[in-house]
Amino acid sequence: MKHCLLYLPYELPEHGLGPIHIRPKKMVKAFQELGYDVLLISGSCSERKRMIQDVKQRIASGLRYEFLYTESSIKPTLLAEEKHLFPTHPLMDFHFFRYIKRHGVKIGIFYRDIVWKFDYFWADYPWWRKQLFLACYRYDIRQYEKLIDRFYLPSLKMADMIGSRKLKKLSSLLIPGAENLPVQPKDCIHRDFAQKPLHIFYAGSIHQHYCLTELLKAVTRTEHCVMTLCCREGSWLEEKAKLEPYMDDSIRVIHKHNDELEPYYQKADIGALLYENNDCMRFAMPFKSFEYLAHELPAIATEHTAIGDFIQANGNGWVIPYSAEAACELLREIIRRPELLNEMRQRCVQVKREHLWSCRAKMIEQDLSQGTDAKSG
Repeated sequence: MKHCLLYLPYELPEHGLGPIHIRPKKMVKAFQELGYDVLLISGSCSERKRMIQDVKQRIASGLRYEFLYTESSIKPTLLAEEKHLFPTHPLMDFHFFRYIKRHGVKIGIFYRDIVWKFDYFWADYPWWRKQLFLACYRYDIRQYEKLIDRFYLPSLKMADMIGSRKLKKLSSLLIPGAENLPVQPKDCIHRDFAQKPLHIFYAGSIHQHYCLTELLKAVTRTEHCVMTLCCREGSWLEEKAKLEPYMDDSIRVIHKHNDELEPYYQKADIGALLYENNDCMRFAMPFKSFEYLAHELPAIATEHTAIGDFIQANGNGWVIPYSAEAACELLREIIRRPELLNEMRQRCVQVKREHLWSCRAKMIEQDLSQGTDAKSG
């Protein structure tokens, strides 16, 4: 059996709901499907330290690891420990990477985000904490330059903002994947939208960068169209006053997650990704967009965003300006011509096959397995 390491410099709760918790679990499963025995190293610093010692003993006993795949925390590595303001084990993670590299094991990292490059991220930080975090983020980059064989990003546009020539050469795109779910085909050619309205589904954040107001306006202005908006209850209570002026009875708000969403995916016709274009959305690849794809739902996305570029390139949905007028025009056209839904669903089936989690794992294996050369981006 082949062996690999998956390293997380943070704790991985069993029932975590965010992409930072879901994505590593998907990768573990995908590597296992490729025939790997995956050793997951995660948890508090003391827990990781114990696991690191175990790995060193295994290597000393002759066990061969094909590669180490790691994902960054949202926080700098040195400050990822929960409930600690200062580094508790500042040498541990990168010393382990150095040890692994000395034993001929290639390392690839998925670098999650660069929000620290934008001023808005620091709005609530005291100056001293901002400077500490910035120093630690930059320290991460310097260590990656020394230790990493492959630098995976959710958008290659991030490479320029990071500002490292070496990491840019090592960069590859690693977007989320789709589950290979069985989906019951739907035929909409003879659909009577007056009896069964066009159903838009949105699941995800409604905070700050995920502005949906133009889509909400469009749904309320479009006859025979309804929308289900799924978000966390706490988020809804915070944003309710901002969003309700753009909503009416055609828009339903729910608070569900994981398997509870399945009935809503089955009823939906289109997944919503029509966000206001901003600095964040130029780089963000919303995790839910690939859950839409797993359920073979075509999506509506905003032009000149990362997810809009993906949909434009793959043809699994519609890409339009972020405006209620553009969205209304599209929704009315789909209602007039229901065959468009059928055509897009068929395209989603094809795109899904090319973007499964197993495809992501295979790419990492090809990049990092011993005996192969890391390919530059």
